[in-house]
Amino acid sequence: MLTPDEATAALREASRVRTLGRRLVHGQATRLPLVWWGLTWIVSYSAVQFLPFGPALAVGAGAAAGALVLTKLGARWDPAPGRTGWERQLTRAWWVVLAGAFAVDVIAAPGPQIRDAIRDRRVTSKSER
Repeated sequence: MLTPDEATAALREASRVRTLGRRLVHGQATRLPLVWWGLTWIVSYSAVQFLPFGPALAVGAGAAAGALVLTKLGARWDPAPGRTGWERQLTRAWWVVLAGAFAVDVIAAPGPQIRDAIRDRRVTSKSER
């Protein structure tokens, strides 16, 4: 026979296991980090299309920082048992892809804006002569 304290502890543990089970099922179905990073891509892409380079870069960096925070916070709630061990290598590969994409954006995107600024400066200096 269980004492009242033992029964309360057992019910509390059963409730915790049920909550973890629900979170696991929810996490397996939605994979919230993918949602966060997808929203980051949407926000960043839209910012690049409609804003100048500097503000677009700031919006993209802010969205990425928000997605990173939400991903790390979500890792506490998503126990994800049954990891196979390849996740760490895949994560590293994605960091390489993201860093490479960022480098390409920074190198390639400002080109037309810099050329326009140089051209405008030349036009202004020629008209002053």
